[in-house]
Amino acid sequence: MDIQNWKPLIDAVHAQLKALEKPSDIPDAKTTEEEKDLEHQKAEVELEHQRTLITGLRNDIKQRFTYANRIFALIVGWLFALVVLVLLQGFGGAFCYEFNLDNDVLITFIGGTTVNVLGLFGIVVAYLFKK
Repeated sequence: MDIQNWKPLIDAVHAQLKALEKPSDIPDAKTTEEEKDLEHQKAEVELEHQRTLITGLRNDIKQRFTYANRIFALIVGWLFALVVLVLLQGFGGAFCYEFNLDNDVLITFIGGTTVNVLGLFGIVVAYLFKK
């Protein structure tokens, strides 16, 4: 048999194979179902992401409230301790015992620790109440 006789058959088989290799423009039922499932999974992931963000924001608000109260209590306590120290220094001889600190010690105590407390306050407030 001559190869020329087989040529149309070979060309037809090649055309059929080429048509099978090319993806269809119309999706089948399985592809449509997979696309819907993928969209559903994307929606679930996005919803979980939004829930996580909301939970994080709620926790931040709770922490801000808690630490704002703690910072306020620390500063009030610190100011009270400074007032008591200054009153004891000023009226030390009026009580039944003598309270007397050297001026350098008093200035160092008031200045150094106040700077530390205010620095701590600034750091915490800058973290908790950032924009």
